[in-house]
Amino acid sequence: MAATNPNRRTKGEGAVYQRASDGMYCASIELPSPDGRRRRKVVVSKTENGAKEKQKKAKRDLIVNGDIFTNGQTLETWLRVWFRDIAIKKLRPRTASTYESYMKNHIVPSIGKVRLDKLTPAHVRKLHNDMTNKGLSSTSAGQAHRILAVALKYAEQDGRVTRNVANLTDAPRKAATALVALDSGEGMRVLEAAADDPLASLWWAVLLTGARQGELLGLTQDRVTDSIDFAWQLQRIPWRHGCDTETPCERKRGTDCPQRKITYAANWEHTRLEGGLYLSRPKSESGWRIIPLVEPLKSVLELQMQANESKPNPHNLVWSNADGSPIDPRAETEAWDSLLKRAQVPDVRLHDGRHTTVDLLFEAGVPEQIIMDIVGHSSLAMTHKYRSKKAKALANRPQMTAAFHQLAKMITPPSK
Repeated sequence: MAATNPNRRTKGEGAVYQRASDGMYCASIELPSPDGRRRRKVVVSKTENGAKEKQKKAKRDLIVNGDIFTNGQTLETWLRVWFRDIAIKKLRPRTASTYESYMKNHIVPSIGKVRLDKLTPAHVRKLHNDMTNKGLSSTSAGQAHRILAVALKYAEQDGRVTRNVANLTDAPRKAATALVALDSGEGMRVLEAAADDPLASLWWAVLLTGARQGELLGLTQDRVTDSIDFAWQLQRIPWRHGCDTETPCERKRGTDCPQRKITYAANWEHTRLEGGLYLSRPKSESGWRIIPLVEPLKSVLELQMQANESKPNPHNLVWSNADGSPIDPRAETEAWDSLLKRAQVPDVRLHDGRHTTVDLLFEAGVPEQIIMDIVGHSSLAMTHKYRSKKAKALANRPQMTAAFHQLAKMITPPSK
C-alpha cells in the first residue's frame, strides 16, 4: 500500500504563495458553485503561517455554513442566487413573480452592480430616489425596499454581509390613494344594466357578496348550498423559463419558452385547471370564509346552475365559458368595463365592487362587525386568529343571515 504524503494538500485547498507585487502571502480555497463556474476564496496575510491560519478558518466556515462570502459578489449576483435557491421555494407563485419583476426592473438597474460588501444605506436611498424619479409611487419604492430587505436578511444569515443596510434605512411611506367606488345607487344601475348580460348572475354576485374576483371565478357548484364557501380562488399563475441559464431559449417571456414551467412553494395548496389557470387557497385567514346565501342571490345562482346543465362543465364551476373552460380574469375585467359603460356609471376597478357591497350593507343597517366578516376584511384577523374558520362562520351565521335578508329587502329580484 502506498504511503500517504503528509505534506499533500487536501482537496479544495490551494497552495500558499507569495505575491510578487507586494510580498504578501496568499492562500485559496475552492467554494461550491451554483452555476458550474469556478469560485475561490483567497485570503491574504503578511506571513506564510498567517495565510495558512486564515485558510484553515475559511475551511471551517465553509463546513459550518455551506458557503462563505467572496468580495467579488455583486448584489445582482446574490439576488439571482437568493431568488432561485431560497425565495422561489418559499413564496406563492404570484408573489414570486412580483419579487422577480421588482428585482429585474428596479433593484438591479439601480444598485445591482454594487458589491454586496460595499452596500450602504445611501445605496438604498438611491434605489428609492431612482424609482420615484421615474414617476413611480412611494408605495412601489416601499415594495422594492421590503424585497431588498428580505434578500439581505438571508445574505446576513449566510455570512455574506455583516449588516442588513435596508434595515438601517426607513422604507418610503405608502402613498395616499383616493378611493373610487360605486355608491349604492350606482350599484343598482349596474344590476339593471346587467339584465340581459350572459354574465348577469356573476355581476349580481360581485355586488351582493363582496367576494374578490378570483373567489367568484373559482367558485364550484358543490360549494353553493344555503351558503357560499370561498375556500378556493382562481388565479392565473405566470410561467417561468425552464431552459438552462447557460443555453437560454432567447425568448423574452417565460410563457413562450419551449421548456416553460411553473414553480411554487411546497406548501402551496392548488389544483391545476387548464393552462396557467389554477385553483388556490386564499393567502390570508380572513379570506377563507363562508357566507349565507339568501334571496334574491339564491334564485339567481340556482338559475345559473340550471343553465350549466346544458353545457360542458368539466371543472364544475358556477361560471365558465361556453366550452366549459374557466373564465380568464382578464376577460372578466374587460366584460366589467363594458357593463359600466352601458350602465353609465363611473369607471371603477372590478375589485372595488367590494366597496359597493359594503356601502349597500351599511345602508341596510348591518353592523360594521358583521360587514367585515362578510367581505373578509383582514383588520379583524388578529382578533379572530385563535378561532377556527368553521367556528367563526357558525358563530356569526344568524347575524350574517339577518344582514343578507336586510340587504335583500332593498333589491328587486330578477324574473325567472
